[in-house]
Amino acid sequence: MNPHYTKGLRSVLPSPFSIPNIVRIFGVLALVGLLSACASTGAPDKQKSQAIAEAKSKAEKHPEYNSKAIEHYMDGVIAQMQGNYAMAALDFQDALRLDSSATTIYSDLAQVYLSLGKYPQAENTLEAGLNHAANPEHLVSVLAEIYVLNKNYDKAGQLYRGIADTTESSELKVDALERLAEIAVHDKDYLAAAQQYEHIYEVDQHRSDALEKARIIYIRLGKVEKALQITNQLVASAPQNPDYKNQLAEFYSETGQPDSAIAVLEPIVRQDSTSKAAVMLGELYYKTGKLDSAETLLKRVYTADSTDTQTLYYLGLVAIEKQQFKQSEQYYRTLLNQRDDVLGGYTGLGFSLMGQEEYDKAIDVLRQGMNLFPDEFALNQQMGESFFFQEQYDSAKVYLEKAVAIDSSHTRPKRFLAFVYDNLGNQLAAEKMYKQLIKAYPNDPLFLNNLSYLYATQGKNLKQALTMVKQALEAEPDNASYMDTMGWVYYKLGKFKKAKQYIEQALQADGENVEVLDHLGDVYSKLGEHQKAQEQYQKALQIDPENQDIQQKVQ
Repeated sequence: MNPHYTKGLRSVLPSPFSIPNIVRIFGVLALVGLLSACASTGAPDKQKSQAIAEAKSKAEKHPEYNSKAIEHYMDGVIAQMQGNYAMAALDFQDALRLDSSATTIYSDLAQVYLSLGKYPQAENTLEAGLNHAANPEHLVSVLAEIYVLNKNYDKAGQLYRGIADTTESSELKVDALERLAEIAVHDKDYLAAAQQYEHIYEVDQHRSDALEKARIIYIRLGKVEKALQITNQLVASAPQNPDYKNQLAEFYSETGQPDSAIAVLEPIVRQDSTSKAAVMLGELYYKTGKLDSAETLLKRVYTADSTDTQTLYYLGLVAIEKQQFKQSEQYYRTLLNQRDDVLGGYTGLGFSLMGQEEYDKAIDVLRQGMNLFPDEFALNQQMGESFFFQEQYDSAKVYLEKAVAIDSSHTRPKRFLAFVYDNLGNQLAAEKMYKQLIKAYPNDPLFLNNLSYLYATQGKNLKQALTMVKQALEAEPDNASYMDTMGWVYYKLGKFKKAKQYIEQALQADGENVEVLDHLGDVYSKLGEHQKAQEQYQKALQIDPENQDIQQKVQ
């Protein structure tokens, strides 16, 4: 079970699409052909003049270039560098009217539109470029990014798929696959996203981060085998990386395979007995009942780092399992002195104090915890039990009912709540609770016995009560309480000799039980053995001299 530590799941969502991404893509576009010399922003005036002069010279030498288009383009570049985007847009438009095949003009005009916040115009410009430019492939990824900005994910996906399927550049392929994964996450098609991340790793073996994202998605989708396959793939790709082995062990642990997790961790811990793996291994030793191994290993970690809360938490649990409540108290007080916001510190310390029967102290600690975690199941359950053992049943009822309301899947608070209802005289509520427990656990002898005894005290459903207590005794034939219940049911049925037989057996097993002594006295009285009856009442009063019911029976 998780030790009340919050382990946040790492996000597989990529960084949001944004204008900086657009700028980045424009920045890596190569300026092709004659116009490439003039697209460098921020160039000194001398460089600008030189670039323009070179462009004009080439235009004179190569008549196939449209010199007027080049002049408009150059004017647009200068306006763009000066931040006059509106003028730059006009110049680039003039250039395109004269030369509709120049890829870079489409690219720069789209960039100017983006600077002006005119996304539809940028999109239209690039779409035109795909149809008319000499080298339209340079515009595809830019247009796809703009589609994303305009939330046109279907069109963006089509373009990115085209890039991924056709490009020979691994860099462009990886970028396209990453964008496809982002779009799949946006569309909540997480399986497709995981497959794209896997494909990224196939293209670039250095992108283990993509494989990790795929692994997390598969875990969230409940695809255990696929997640395990990828985790093993990560371990194989970097056998010296302990983090991947820790992830593999964590995976085994969370999927109910502790022995496999231990087998992964033990070799790591032999190399470093104070690592993160050592804490995890100590936790697994505890969960598999290897308390001595857990204690030895966790103490070694604690010696190296006395501030690790998870180590302190599990050392405390080991001490509780060994009934070393004072020791566990020390661990949890140390934990809370270092971190007062850890739920496990309050529940662990509360349990340690309850184990020492220091219920007032336990209640104080649990109240502190509830200031931080008011709706935490474990705190409410422990608070209810602490009040129960102090026989403060009204207070116990409040917290136990809240615990059940928070999480009704647990049996323990319901059992105590049934006891509380019984002690408060609310037999109807106690009966209802026992019925719920028996429905969930039809063969549990305790619940069968307690409902049987409740029926006996009320004198109702006695045949059903007899059946239930017989079933309880079959499970635990030496249980004195169950023998007494059997005898008391027979007593209520008027079968006093059978009642005597079972209650005498109960007394032999538990001779100091006031209730059993009282029952046996009542049985003797019904059988006419009045002297024996008085002897049982006297013995009961010696143990509980304030018992008014028995006082009235003494002659």
